Amino acid sequence: MNLFNKNTPAKWSNYDIIKYLDEFIELYKERPIKDNTGGMKFPHMFGLFFMLKDLKPDFVVESGIYKGQSTWLIERTLPNVNVLSLDPHLNQRKYISKSDKVKYSNLDFTEQDFFNIPKNALVFLMIIKIFMKDWFFLIFLDLNTSLVKIIIQFHKVILILLKRFFQELALMIQEQV
Repeated sequence: MNLFNKNTPAKWSNYDIIKYLDEFIELYKERPIKDNTGGMKFPHMFGLFFMLKDLKPDFVVESGIYKGQSTWLIERTLPNVNVLSLDPHLNQRKYISKSDKVKYSNLDFTEQDFFNIPKNALVFLMIIKIFMKDWFFLIFLDLNTSLVKIIIQFHKVILILLKRFFQELALMIQEQV
């Protein structure tokens, strides 16, 4: 039984990345927030766009909305994905999604209940890939937060994921007995 896949990052070549560039440039021209100082700009937006297109998560947790540029990018890149957008300062948003696929919360990341997060989720907090069984998580931690808070956030998410993983593992073992 292979539960963990070691060192299995995506095999992204320059060609794989560049093939999305023209599509992204056209989308970028339509962005709702032209001056996003303090938020995502072209390089970061393209990186997120590429990963969304390539990884195709079923669910995205976006921690740190600021003006809403990344929310717009996520829903324009993957219109059918469910998004949980978190920010304690929702009043800063310039772009507010009207889609029923986007849910907003002003609760801190550490106060969220992630127990029912889908198996194929992109948690927009820090680039860490976790491959367990048929689960895939891509986690981005908000680096505008203190290091202590980042460690607490990461620890909480990992504990939740491990708890779910071992519950599924126990079910698999029970089924085989």
